[in-house]
Amino acid sequence: GANVAIVLAAVMGSARAVGVRGYALPVAGAAAVVGFVLLARPQPSVLRAAAMGLVALAGLSAGGRRRGLAALSVAVLALVLVDPFLGQSAGFALSVLATGGILVLGPVWTQAGATWLPRPLAVACAVPLAAQVACTPIVAGLSSQLSLVSLPANLLVAPAVAPATLAGAAASVVAPWWTWGGQVLGHVAGGCAWWIVEVAGGSIPARRSSACSP
Repeated sequence: GANVAIVLAAVMGSARAVGVRGYALPVAGAAAVVGFVLLARPQPSVLRAAAMGLVALAGLSAGGRRRGLAALSVAVLALVLVDPFLGQSAGFALSVLATGGILVLGPVWTQAGATWLPRPLAVACAVPLAAQVACTPIVAGLSSQLSLVSLPANLLVAPAVAPATLAGAAASVVAPWWTWGGQVLGHVAGGCAWWIVEVAGGSIPARRSSACSP
């Protein structure tokens, strides 16, 4: 859901910058979601991420936190009515919690970070960290472990999440028409992804050594 929200924020922010207003903005957002789903392939997890990303973006923008939480509740209810087995899915629970964390903690942390960081970078840091904090109890329950390094690791990789997502998505759009431009964007996305992998690889031994079983 965070990746969808990042793509949506970039697309709708760019649309506003070039003068798109009114009903055209939701159309641009819907087109971005459809494109993301087609790019990532319409698997159930991707469809859930798209739904939750739309809810998170609505809450982070004009909808406000209260309306965003109401929209999240409606989305969860609708998805469970369509597929009741989602109620037994750990992935679905994590998706819901991540979106709730983004809605509740994201705006506060973004505002705090924007006092000493550029706002886009503050958003890029706040969104994944808010999702991580909200998901930590479920992750600890599923793995019977509590990591002492997951939050610092996510803090280190947070600035790379948005560039990796946006550059990778842009490369997939640009490459068929402009090979060189697609390659440049691909290298940018690859560099950001390399940093995420390096941090994750370094945190795995520490995670195991600091894990505690309930």
